[in-house]
Amino acid sequence: MNYVLASMLLIAVILSVGHSEAYWLGTKDADTNLAYSYVFPSKNFYLKEVLASEVLERIESGKPVVYDNVIIKGDLSLNRTGMPKRYINWYTASFYEYKTINGTTSGVNETNISGNFTVIDSLIKINNSLIEGKIDFSNLIFQAPNIGFNNTKFIGNSSFANSSFNGSAYFVNTIFNGSASFRDSEFNKPVFFMFTTFNKSADFIGTGFLGFTSFWSSRFNQAADFRGANFYETARIFWSEFLGEANFKWAQFHKEASFWNPKFKGNFETPFLFYDHVDFRGSEFNKDVSFMGFQKTASFSSSEFKGNASFGYFYEDADFDYSKFNQSASFNRFYQNASFNESKFSGDVTFEGFNGTAYFNYASFNKDARFYSWDWWYTDHEIFKSDAFFEYSEFNGSAFF
Repeated sequence: MNYVLASMLLIAVILSVGHSEAYWLGTKDADTNLAYSYVFPSKNFYLKEVLASEVLERIESGKPVVYDNVIIKGDLSLNRTGMPKRYINWYTASFYEYKTINGTTSGVNETNISGNFTVIDSLIKINNSLIEGKIDFSNLIFQAPNIGFNNTKFIGNSSFANSSFNGSAYFVNTIFNGSASFRDSEFNKPVFFMFTTFNKSADFIGTGFLGFTSFWSSRFNQAADFRGANFYETARIFWSEFLGEANFKWAQFHKEASFWNPKFKGNFETPFLFYDHVDFRGSEFNKDVSFMGFQKTASFSSSEFKGNASFGYFYEDADFDYSKFNQSASFNRFYQNASFNESKFSGDVTFEGFNGTAYFNYASFNKDARFYSWDWWYTDHEIFKSDAFFEYSEFNGSAFF
């Protein structure tokens, strides 16, 4: 990708949601040597105090909630305001039917949520600000075309659990100092968690991402829980850092998933299924990892696996060029081409079968390397069904073919 273009696009995103007074500072990451752009508050940085009650009153009356360079004092809880609620059962109701109940006749998408919900019609943009109290925006349906909390710091715990965002959502350069919960919520349009920092736990259990999703350069300082999350459109998790456990168990990626240059410092529970192309180029895995399988192409080139690594099936091409495996590694069958050029295996490694062409040029094996076919009960025991290239490869341990 052209990173200058990417930065320009990011600026356009910010400006579209109310950063007209923001200024930009370019910097460069020391590890990746890639240019980053950060957004900061306006140079005339004066934070006006606003009471949480004022914000809640505007939401209750359906007025726009647009604040820039403010400190919001007090808790923001829409579950304490007495606003009318509606019960929605996602098994029978659709977004169209729900809006009809409230006097309108537009809408097409299913809600896919159930419970008692408060409908929020207000446009919400709280940018370049501090929110000192707790946030309870759970069990809400946000109807506005977009909401934005860009360059805003949440001091207390924040809950958007079991809510539905029917417009785009922007949390660009946002800091969550307390815990952040989006459990069982739905983002029906694009959502941007770009340059976002989660200083405590981040809960995305069961979250549905129905639009484009970006966690570009986000930082998770404690546990990040994405168990059972569903990404129905393209997901971009570029250069993100997970310092605590990153739990994607039972998560599913239905479209392309890109994890360029992420760092997983803690345990990484891998997603259940990737239905489309997946890209882990330049990844760093500090603990053991185990991937079940890949339906489309998968790239792990220039990645480093510091713990044990195991992989299931690869139904399309797989790329592990220039990768490092510091402990043991095992690979199930490759149904298309597999490339391990210039890869380094410091521990024992096992390969169970190649249906396509296999490339191991300039690869090094420092311990035992086993190449054998998993379908041992059949008469055909060939490990390589097509060509295999080992030019200038180095075997320092035993090799079994």
